[in-house]
Amino acid sequence: MLAVYKKELRSYFTSVIGYLFIGLLLLILSFLFYNINIIKKNAFIGYVFEHNYLQIVLMILIPVMTMKIFADERHSKTDQMLFTAPVKIFSIVMGKFLAIATMFTIPMLVFCFYPLVLSDYGTIPWLASYNSIFGFWLMGLSAIAIGVFISSITENQIMSAVVTFVILLVSFACFYMNTSFPNNALASVIFFSVIAALLALIVFAQLKSNVKIAIMCSGGFLAVCVIALVVIYFVKEAWLVGAIQSFLLKLSLYQNLSHFCVQYFDIVAVVYNVSIIVFCLFLTNQSLEKRRWN
Repeated sequence: MLAVYKKELRSYFTSVIGYLFIGLLLLILSFLFYNINIIKKNAFIGYVFEHNYLQIVLMILIPVMTMKIFADERHSKTDQMLFTAPVKIFSIVMGKFLAIATMFTIPMLVFCFYPLVLSDYGTIPWLASYNSIFGFWLMGLSAIAIGVFISSITENQIMSAVVTFVILLVSFACFYMNTSFPNNALASVIFFSVIAALLALIVFAQLKSNVKIAIMCSGGFLAVCVIALVVIYFVKEAWLVGAIQSFLLKLSLYQNLSHFCVQYFDIVAVVYNVSIIVFCLFLTNQSLEKRRWN
């Protein structure tokens, strides 16, 4: 794992992409810090992370950083060297993930000095400030883990970047979209039925090599989900009231960041982000293991 980590980290600093990533992220952080904390005289640095500009920049930078990590090796066929090397797939995944995580951590460590600048102008909430930095760092690692997984399932770098961007965009939009949906039980049944249909299509696509099994599995999954929703609607309708809003907020990485930016430590948000990281790295490992044996 250490050898893979060093190789990946070295590759970022021997090309312009690593310097651009660190420079652009620090540039936008510094710009927002100056305008929000210095000009407007706000003592809490967490307001920087709530700004939409920063979220948009992150949604662009993360896909660019992660798009080539596995997709490029698959396209150039150099992944065969990794698969035949005496190294566990999980060690390869962790080495590559930690390399990108390090690139993201560097500007965050630099930003940790920014509250010291504010201390010259008066009293600042130290714990709350560093708590918000920690929350943003966790959210960034979650986004990186998502990008690493997407890169592992495609050999097209552009496709990897676009899909990762769309996922992050949807996650960001869910924070604002939840109030756009009705909160009644019938709407929840329709909404989750559509979600189940989309998942069934994914199952079918994964098993399409055997059409009969694909139809049975995807059709069976969809039927079970729809029947369960109808039963809940007639038996325990209250469970479905507001379920869409709750579901969308749980999909939003920004929702969990907002907890850190209201000046309290949220252990649930920590567990949520760690779970996303672990789950995405697990899926990445499984995706590569499948290709290795194929």
